[in-house]
Amino acid sequence: EATVRALAQRGELGLSSQYQSTETYAGIDALDNYRVISVPTATGFYIKLNNQKAPTDDIHVRRAIAMAMDYATVREVIYPGAELTGPLAPVFPEAIPEGAEAPVFDLEAARAELEQSKYFGDGPIPLEHVYVSGTAFEEEIALLLKSTLDSIGFDVSIAPEPWNRITDLASSIETTPDSTQVFYGPTYPSPDSVYFVQYHSDATGTWSSMDWVMDEEIDGMIEASRQETDAEARNGIYQDIFSKLVEDQRSVWLLTQEKRLAAHECLQGYQQIPMQSWDLDFSRLSWSCPE
Repeated sequence: EATVRALAQRGELGLSSQYQSTETYAGIDALDNYRVISVPTATGFYIKLNNQKAPTDDIHVRRAIAMAMDYATVREVIYPGAELTGPLAPVFPEAIPEGAEAPVFDLEAARAELEQSKYFGDGPIPLEHVYVSGTAFEEEIALLLKSTLDSIGFDVSIAPEPWNRITDLASSIETTPDSTQVFYGPTYPSPDSVYFVQYHSDATGTWSSMDWVMDEEIDGMIEASRQETDAEARNGIYQDIFSKLVEDQRSVWLLTQEKRLAAHECLQGYQQIPMQSWDLDFSRLSWSCPE
């Protein structure tokens, strides 16, 4: 963050990454020769929950964590973005069940849910929460989550880790943290890119599948959707997958990312393409300063 701000102050920053804090974007946007590009995306921002290891193998623990997340503060203050009702971003409307609602912050309901857990009653429940080190907004989210979860019966330990370490940890159930902040965006324009890569048993062992769902019913529905050639029927299966993942609270779905990039006024040609990082095709960019 400090390096990016210093480069901008000297006029040496061409384009920032998408992971700066709100304060950094605001500070750079205030400079005469800079602007902040802001575009909607198909990318979701999740808290991945390890479904195969205590305590997040318990559905009541997972639901309590989801209910104790202050979504409005995250979306409106810490890291601006749009609502996310489940595993799919709004760019796939036909695949999202009608009436799907965004999760709600409710500490009383979270506490009541936690009391139904098999881990409740023997003191605070330990929970490890990992985020990418060096990302100020993820640190703020981690601290916010710790404050709410600790108040209802958890003992959250926060562990910032470099991204390459997180990808190593994701390779096995035993080393995958209880909860981890992760962005995931589809790599091709289909809900299958969201479902298979994150939630099918054959895709486990990567950073995108840190939930370790490993559910035969989910696997079967994903496989059925891949074999269905009728678009309407396939969307119906997608909706069933969506509903089942939400019902079992396999992840915590925080928001749909609104990508922000701080750019020098002379940098021209940026074009948003919602699949992965193709928007950063530098062959389309040029340097042309306004007169």
